Amino acid sequence: MKMSSSSIFLELRRYNKKNYKQLLFCTFFSIFLVTSFVCVLYSPVVQAGFPEGGDSLKMIMMIFALAVLGCLIFNIYAAGLFFRTKSRETGVFLALGMTKKRLKKELYKELFLSLGKGIVFGIVLGAAASVGIIWVLLHTFLKDILERRMFSAAGLGISLFFAAVTVLILFFMAARYMRRTNLMDILNEEKKNEPLQLVKKGYGIAGGIFLVVGLLFGYAGPQLTANLLKFQMPAIWNAVYLVAAVGIYMLFVFFIVYHKRGKQPQKYYHNLISNSMMKFQGRQTVRNMCILAFLTGAALYAGSYIPDKLVMFRTMADTPVDFNLIYRQTEQEIQKEDIEVMADEYGVTITDYQEVFLAELQTSGVERDWTDDGKLIEDYYETYAYGEFISASVYEQYTGTKMEVEPGTFAQIILPEQTENFWEKYTDMDLVTNQETGAQLHLKFAKTVEDRMFYRANVHRYILNDSDFQTITAQMTEQRQMKQIFFDVEESENVYDFAIELRKEYVRRAGKDMAVLNAYNEAEEDRAEAAGEPYHYRMTEPMDPENPYLYHDWKFNPEIQPIQMKTYLHESGIMILTFLYVSCICLAAIGIIAYTRSVTIGVQNQKMFDDLRKLGAKNTYIMRCIKSQLRKIFVLPTAIGLFLILSFLMIIYIGNDKRIQSTEWMSFGCTVGFAVIICIYQLIVYRMSLKKLREILKL
Repeated sequence: MKMSSSSIFLELRRYNKKNYKQLLFCTFFSIFLVTSFVCVLYSPVVQAGFPEGGDSLKMIMMIFALAVLGCLIFNIYAAGLFFRTKSRETGVFLALGMTKKRLKKELYKELFLSLGKGIVFGIVLGAAASVGIIWVLLHTFLKDILERRMFSAAGLGISLFFAAVTVLILFFMAARYMRRTNLMDILNEEKKNEPLQLVKKGYGIAGGIFLVVGLLFGYAGPQLTANLLKFQMPAIWNAVYLVAAVGIYMLFVFFIVYHKRGKQPQKYYHNLISNSMMKFQGRQTVRNMCILAFLTGAALYAGSYIPDKLVMFRTMADTPVDFNLIYRQTEQEIQKEDIEVMADEYGVTITDYQEVFLAELQTSGVERDWTDDGKLIEDYYETYAYGEFISASVYEQYTGTKMEVEPGTFAQIILPEQTENFWEKYTDMDLVTNQETGAQLHLKFAKTVEDRMFYRANVHRYILNDSDFQTITAQMTEQRQMKQIFFDVEESENVYDFAIELRKEYVRRAGKDMAVLNAYNEAEEDRAEAAGEPYHYRMTEPMDPENPYLYHDWKFNPEIQPIQMKTYLHESGIMILTFLYVSCICLAAIGIIAYTRSVTIGVQNQKMFDDLRKLGAKNTYIMRCIKSQLRKIFVLPTAIGLFLILSFLMIIYIGNDKRIQSTEWMSFGCTVGFAVIICIYQLIVYRMSLKKLREILKL
């Protein structure tokens, strides 16, 4: 019976359907991952939960870039395997006289069908999964923000762009594959290996050094130059991290290639075959291991964000007071009587009510900035900012903490475990000025006092000796006196509603002098006006009590724990769920790539294992060879990826304030726990891969 060439190609596709299914699945999976990832990331409800330009957004974008790169390399790897399996039939057709033009047409047709199906199903199911998962999670945990749109056209556009790039690269590979002219090379393509050259022990040592140097200097280098040399490193310095990537590659090459007989030659000869197999297929193995290491690191890095937020939530829950309001004494603001009336209306009981008065004085300071050429400039101002001051005896009265401050010195109120930073030093302030009388007082830094209740963000607070305080605040009017109200409430179902109404009334009564942003500095505004320059830290829009975004940037935002807890749960909840989803996506990619590579080892080496059986090798020996290779594929990338991120997190913690705080230890411990979960997950995938190889090799 005669058959047309089209019928022959159709029969070949049916006969080799597993190869087409593998390409289809790899394409579908990578498109599905990228689509679901990007649709979640660019969803309006998720974007609203990330502060614009914040570290969390930069962090997730970096992980997204790693995931996209990993998926792209995975597609290239899958296409390479597909072309290798096609090589023999292509060579046979060429030997029988079929033209390359005809073969190229059929190859493009087969690629188009496989890629087309994978892309369509990947985009549709990825978008559906992301929207469905977002809706389910947010409906479960954050019901009151579901009025925002779930779907993002931008996310879909990025997914289509990634699909287009994938198609272009794979068709380019197909064109290059068909340009070869040597018939024997085409016939033997499937049997070709990609061996690695032998390396010495120093190669592995150099790889470890590159890894440590790239990781350490990539992060710590700019800090060292800023603190020691007063110089800002250019953005190109981030390329130092590539040294760590080179180190990872070198380590993988070393662990695969370097084997010596040493003091136990019997062990060396027992593993000779498995080690040689890894060497001969070394390049493709190393590429896969690098992808797995980076994706493992990305999964852990995304997961590390979750305990950070949970620890911060726990810290917020331990706030010493429930309500904390601050305003200038001259403001027609809410008073104790108003608060009590409102509390009665909502059936809320107020406890431990206190009112504290602080003096607002001008303080000296140093303004630090970088020039365009990276040099640090430091300008000292006698009237750098406005600080808030309290006497030692008054502070002791309200806190019950014994406070002694020597004359001519000051204590600065900070958060627990807080340290000074590069931009502001405790010793910068050495002069205090009463702007109403012109009186000045020279001071020296004595100590810090950790106090969460009296600490105020964006404003420095100080404790003075009683006599110094009386001297500098003499004849001070109410215009420069700050009133702070503290109180707690007993637990009841109406506390949150009471807190919302109290905050709204507080905003309604706020005067125009309170309509300023967090970064507002009255002394800086005076300097700008004197220089004829604009100043942009006053609010340009009316303060609307119903606007939730007002309270993010408002300098006089009241600290009300019931509201802050719920607001933080909403905002951080979105971030936590997003990072959790991202971590799961990375873990799914790790499992699929590792499983695919494991199965490929069995398929490519099936004939060699059959030859070993004929030579007398038992199944136990063959299984030992397989396990030896699988352990390297699973253990090495997992160990290096986890080590990379855990070390990087430790460097960040130390780099922040030269020590590791208790909250950071808690967060790090949770991250280590998540690393253990990743190891267990890898063990499960390893067991599944081993089971599949048993079936392929009929062991």
